[in-house]
Amino acid sequence: IVYGLQYLHSQDPPIVHGRLRSSNVLVTDAGESLLCDYDQARFADDMPADIATNLAPEWARWAAPEHFSFNTSASGAPVDPWAAPSDMFSLGMTIYEILAGHKPFAGTSSRMARDAIQDGDRPDIPDAWKQDAEVAVLIGLMTKCWTHDPGKRPSCSEAVALLHTDQSGHQPQPVSDGGQPTGDNPVHLRSEPSRNSTSQGRQADLSSGEDRS
Repeated sequence: IVYGLQYLHSQDPPIVHGRLRSSNVLVTDAGESLLCDYDQARFADDMPADIATNLAPEWARWAAPEHFSFNTSASGAPVDPWAAPSDMFSLGMTIYEILAGHKPFAGTSSRMARDAIQDGDRPDIPDAWKQDAEVAVLIGLMTKCWTHDPGKRPSCSEAVALLHTDQSGHQPQPVSDGGQPTGDNPVHLRSEPSRNSTSQGRQADLSSGEDRS
């Protein structure tokens, strides 16, 4: 998933996926992750400023706080809701969703989830997760991505470095000029999700259904 975002964000201008969550990730029989559902993907410099008011309610659980209001950074500069840092926030929520096995703020309405994110609240992290060294690395990345100030969230390159420079001492994989990893982690993109789990991959949708409240 991170490699797919890294590829998109490395384009000139960067491409923002805009709707990252588990249901927009396909998993092949070989265990490879494929990003899909690009109906909202846009070049970062090609989005109207008022798009922040046009979010589908069910997506609020994964959306960065700057999507809900016209925020400013700590320096007072306007925050662009359709920039790479917003994808990184959604990545953090998607990591939580994968670890927890359910959508963020499960048991609450989308409106309540949106308000919680705006107020700086984040889903609770069970203590048991922190006992696993590999999961602890994911928690570290997840909480960095959750940072309210988009300017303080990690880039995809920093996320790759964090995941590969872990307790085993692995180093980040080199990336070519086009943003494609040069090792054994090819990036696969799909224009839309496929329902054929045998040949095209199955959706990694952990939600019990779409919440349209």
